[in-house]
Parts: sequence; structure tokens; C-alpha cells
Amino acid sequence: MATFYIATNGVNDSSRDGSVGQEWATLSYACSRVTTFGDVIHVNAGSYNETAQCTLAPGVSIEGSGRTTTTITATSTLTNLVYGSSVAGTD
Repeated sequence: MATFYIATNGVNDSSRDGSVGQEWATLSYACSRVTTFGDVIHVNAGSYNETAQCTLAPGVSIEGSGRTTTTITATSTLTNLVYGSSVAGTD
């Protein structure tokens, strides 16, 4: 199990690995990279404006710094911000 991070000062760049100090900028980018069952995407405090749908892989979790310190908004063209799927026996 590994934890990956997004931060408001992060960069969506394949040269970054999502670790502390190498955070990605968006949840959608993190969801496209983090696909291993048991891994966690941690959303650091801040405001994020997502422009792409996030497809969360089965068994991957999203956690955050808290609803009073983290805001994720979506463009008006997105009907679902996060799309999650599961397989038998998993959340």
C-alpha cells in the first residue's frame, strides 16, 4: 500500500511521482496514475478546480485534509466528478 499526494502547488507532470515534495496538481491526474488496490490518494488542503472526470480504480481510496480546508470543484461540463467502480468483494 502506498500513499500519493496532490497539492495546489503540484504539477501534472510524468517526471513527478506523487510523493511528498513531488505532489501532482489535480485529482484527475492522480486517479489516472494510481491504480493499485490498497493505494491511497491524499488531497492536501487547498482549493482545486477539476476539468476532467476522475475514474477511481477499484480498491484505491481518496482521503483529504478535511472538508473545512479542502475544496474540489468541477467545471459545469462534468456531470460526475468522481466515478468509482468496484469488483466483487471490494469497496
